[in-house]
Amino acid sequence: MEEPVYYSSASLKDVFSAHNETAPVSNADEYEKMCIVTEYYFCPGVSGPLMRIKITKDVCEDPPVVLNMSECEQIQ
Repeated sequence: MEEPVYYSSASLKDVFSAHNETAPVSNADEYEKMCIVTEYYFCPGVSGPLMRIKITKDVCEDPPVVLNMSECEQIQ
């Protein structure tokens, strides 16, 4: 049985980057699955109901590119 390999958070980023460089994306669907990320953030300075903003970005670009940013919307 082999010994496990432990990575620090910095080396994990290097492993992820190396993997992405050696595995080219074959089509648009693959690219979207691997690179397009949607994140939600709370809107600052809002009193009352909870509000959030949705940001969609391409994380395969260096630096990541923001593709879309919504208005603040109420969380249901």
